[in-house]
Amino acid sequence: GTTQAVCQGATSTTLTYSAPISAPTTYSIVYSPAALAAGQTRWATQLGVITAQMHRALRAGRTSSYPAGGAPVPALEGVLTHIVHGDFHVGQILKSDAGMFVIDFDGDPLASFEQKFACQSPLLDVASMSASFIHAGMVSIKSGANRDAVFTAIKQARAEFEIAYSAHSAIDIDESALDELVLQIEQRELAYAREYLPRWLYAPEGALEYLKEFHGR
Repeated sequence: GTTQAVCQGATSTTLTYSAPISAPTTYSIVYSPAALAAGQTRWATQLGVITAQMHRALRAGRTSSYPAGGAPVPALEGVLTHIVHGDFHVGQILKSDAGMFVIDFDGDPLASFEQKFACQSPLLDVASMSASFIHAGMVSIKSGANRDAVFTAIKQARAEFEIAYSAHSAIDIDESALDELVLQIEQRELAYAREYLPRWLYAPEGALEYLKEFHGR
């Protein structure tokens, strides 16, 4: 199909996708800093539900657990692991009249083949999506939205996403472990932006500020 240009800071985009067995369908990419700034976060609940559905499907394949000392945070030692999305953020979600759809299961573009298909905690995907909410908020602030309102909306969106995910996955989220994973993501994002994408520095810098204010990180 064809798509409009997608870039950091865009509030929306569309693509036309023609499947072999159906008529062309128009999707929107779920990436709306404006909606986040306005506190319109019901989509976060929908994302929590489809994330749980995705993980149930992935868990039907190979499962394992972290070896001793192999978990990204100590709280995840011994927990069930399975194949995860690996690059899960709002730009990987397509929305149509039929619902939301997850795309791009290629995993972390910087990871090796072995790393991409290693069993990991599903909480890594939850943390990655949660971090992308924060990034969308930073785009809103850069575009002129009120900082305090955006910070509050981010907190609300993350809470709604996590509650829905936990309810539909039957996984109790360890908040301290999740916050630590999000912090690790933002530290990597900051290092990447400094090295390769300085115009994006404002996002991880703002995210770390948000984490410090709301989570004491």
